[in-house]
Amino acid sequence: MARIIYGVMGDARGHVNRSLAVMQTLLERNPDHEFCFVGGGTVRDFADMGFRYEQFPMLETVLRDGRVAGWATLSNAMSILLRRGEHVARLMKIMEEFKADIAITDYEYFTPRAAKKIGIPAISLDHQHVLTHTQCIVPKEQRLNRISSDSVIRFLYSAAERFIVSSFYRPEALDSEITEVYPPILNKPVRALDAPELGDHVLVYVRGGSLERLTPVLDAVQRKVFVYGFEEQPSRGNVVFRKTSRSGFLEDLRTAAYVISNGGHNLISESLYLGKPVYAIPTGFFYEQFINAVYLERMGIGMYSVRMEDAAARIPEFEARQDVMRANIATHQFFGNDAIADRIESLIP
Repeated sequence: MARIIYGVMGDARGHVNRSLAVMQTLLERNPDHEFCFVGGGTVRDFADMGFRYEQFPMLETVLRDGRVAGWATLSNAMSILLRRGEHVARLMKIMEEFKADIAITDYEYFTPRAAKKIGIPAISLDHQHVLTHTQCIVPKEQRLNRISSDSVIRFLYSAAERFIVSSFYRPEALDSEITEVYPPILNKPVRALDAPELGDHVLVYVRGGSLERLTPVLDAVQRKVFVYGFEEQPSRGNVVFRKTSRSGFLEDLRTAAYVISNGGHNLISESLYLGKPVYAIPTGFFYEQFINAVYLERMGIGMYSVRMEDAAARIPEFEARQDVMRANIATHQFFGNDAIADRIESLIP
């Protein structure tokens, strides 16, 4: 049994879903593990599940009009970092009172810093460090975006002593002594789904985007389209707007022909695990999503476009390549739960 402090970035669902999957997998192996979750935003969901939760401010990525709002993101971060000493001291006290054995951070700023100060191991487990700690490709047209993204990751989120990267693509680690790369970790509801089926509908999920800009893409799809991420509203021809529902979303994903989304790693991983090709339209200035999208196309398991207009034009090509992409998906491993859990357990003092 271990007492685990788990810091999580809560500005979206991806970090929380990954952390939930880690927790579920560890508890399946040893139900006596105890967790204390730290963070803001959607991290509060863990309190609703009955776990201890401590609220801390988060250095969130602010999105506006489907793009990363750089100045708003920086301003929010600076206001929080001005009081970082106070926040770290409070978290140290929580860790000592909780008698934590180990700290895990999924892109959370304060957790590894507090863990180091009280002398317990600090492990980073996320996807973002694939960009800075592996031999990840660097497209020429994204060099400036890469510099800003990598600087943030290295300066704010690289204080752990070891890095476990969960990724659907697995470039070689730059330093295998501190970095290990594994297939994606998936949460229990995804693993518990019935066998995937090849339906005739398309699942669309876009975070922080404009429906007006997305409409040409929806119009290009000659199938039933189930759209998540916008308010529920009347159907438009073959386009059906779904209300927010995790179980409904997963069932639509399980039976979809393919997926259209931003380049978020969590949904891409779930889609590939279920054998679904992905068309990615990365959020503007979101470097990680762009790299995810590039790897989708390079691996032959999806396609991408930077602009919505280009995506609409490429949908027929994407449709024509479905069988080839599904065959390519079948040659890869997109389930890393057991390997990651084995590694975490080996690091618990």
